[in-house]
Amino acid sequence: MQAVGQDIHPSPDPRSRPQEFQAKYSEYLDPEMPLEDRFRTIAHEIGVQPEDLEGIFEMLGPLKAKHPPTYHHCLRVGILAQKIGSFLQLDEKALFMAGALHDAGKAAVDFYLLDKIEGWNEQDSKLMARHVEESWKLLQGRFDFCAEIVKHHHRFQPNGYPQRVPKALHEYSLASSSHALRLGRLIALADVYDSLHRVNSRHGELRAQTGEEIKEKMFQFSPDMEPQVEQLYHSGAFSTFVLGSPNEETLRLDEGDSLYEESFRYTDTHRTPLNTQRAVAVACALEPLSDKFNCTTRRKDVSRHLKLPYFIAAGINIGDAFREMGQLLKDSEVVPSGVYRFAERAQLESKRNRRGGRVNAGMIELLVPIVAAQHLHDPDYAMSPKEILQLASDFMRRTARADVDGLISAKHIAYQLSHQERKVPVYPEAATVAEYYERDLLESQTPTSRVHNQEFVAGFPTVELICDVIRNSPYPHLDQRVEEAYLRARAIHGKEVGPGVTADHIAAGLYLVLSQFPRERVIG
Repeated sequence: MQAVGQDIHPSPDPRSRPQEFQAKYSEYLDPEMPLEDRFRTIAHEIGVQPEDLEGIFEMLGPLKAKHPPTYHHCLRVGILAQKIGSFLQLDEKALFMAGALHDAGKAAVDFYLLDKIEGWNEQDSKLMARHVEESWKLLQGRFDFCAEIVKHHHRFQPNGYPQRVPKALHEYSLASSSHALRLGRLIALADVYDSLHRVNSRHGELRAQTGEEIKEKMFQFSPDMEPQVEQLYHSGAFSTFVLGSPNEETLRLDEGDSLYEESFRYTDTHRTPLNTQRAVAVACALEPLSDKFNCTTRRKDVSRHLKLPYFIAAGINIGDAFREMGQLLKDSEVVPSGVYRFAERAQLESKRNRRGGRVNAGMIELLVPIVAAQHLHDPDYAMSPKEILQLASDFMRRTARADVDGLISAKHIAYQLSHQERKVPVYPEAATVAEYYERDLLESQTPTSRVHNQEFVAGFPTVELICDVIRNSPYPHLDQRVEEAYLRARAIHGKEVGPGVTADHIAAGLYLVLSQFPRERVIG
């Protein structure tokens, strides 16, 4: 019997292989985050057990050593399958794991077949078809339900295979068997989508296909799933974005949009309190919309206390306090005492016209020093985000005890909104807000509290990162850039840190983009 991992046709001595693989894929994930880091971070966020994650990498190890392009294809299919599961509210973890392992058996396929990009023939197809059974054999005993899913992923295409599906490893119920079949169909969609980004001659000339061509073929190859494919493109699980190519969708939207510049006709070219109010409201209202692991989004509320309308209403409500704060600071040459009373006001006013408890306490704390720095030092939008954040740190060092008391009061109100009896530390020796955060960092007992306080003490590094990703990530749509920024921040924060802290940083990063580059077409 063929041993798992043994070549169907033995490869020549590895030293005779080309220095560069022929197999290449057009990129559609931001390359700034290494693919394995992206995969690990997603695994942590969706709750894959550490031993299972290491098991996945162990299973894929022979394939990685033999043909890295196919190994990377496996990781991307796992990532895509998870996004599909998130959108359809199915088992994200099963889709992620089975998607990553769907081609593990290709470690038993001839290297030159894996790397072939031209002249594909029927004999090649027959040899390649063996990989499904190889994957099934490899997974059994370690990932049995993944094996049950994986055996279906090539059955839905014309001349699908294997013709004889391996017998189930367990006596699954009819519901479980049907579930595995459905997940196999969805992994097949993710597999086709990623495979269509491979540069080869299977679909005509040897070239990379455009995002629009890939979208057209997704419908062509999946007639039984046409509504789902349309929904997946609409939701952002699939995209026509290809790195290095103009995005036809956004080009069509922007073409002839002469009213965009006209829309600023009544907007002051200098920073004003009214502009700040608007930027705060827009940023905080946008924050919950994009997909972010374990957070309230447009697709789901993480709890009955954290509903999407609560976030949107609270984000709009706090704008008034920041407008008044800007009014106080815009003509000041020194930092007036008591600026943090506006944090207290914003927290209180966040409750207007809504139920629910505290939803944006961290956002308010982050925004106060940033807004203060802007109105004190940058009336003409001349400074970089990094300079603004440095000045925000300086502002906190120049506050007074009255500001510390205002911050403490804002924290009290936040807990009262959620009917929580929690003691807020006073730290009477803290003369400035900066000293308060430094002391609170020393006293922090949880990873979440440490990350929250460290952001202020260290000069807002996460907010700066998020601002940079939102502005400079190659993705064409804001949702994609926010999701990318959140994932990068989560990779730094770690799974032990509450996701709400990272979401607060997203809101502050969005605000920094909107308020420092007020004419940029950020949304879309």
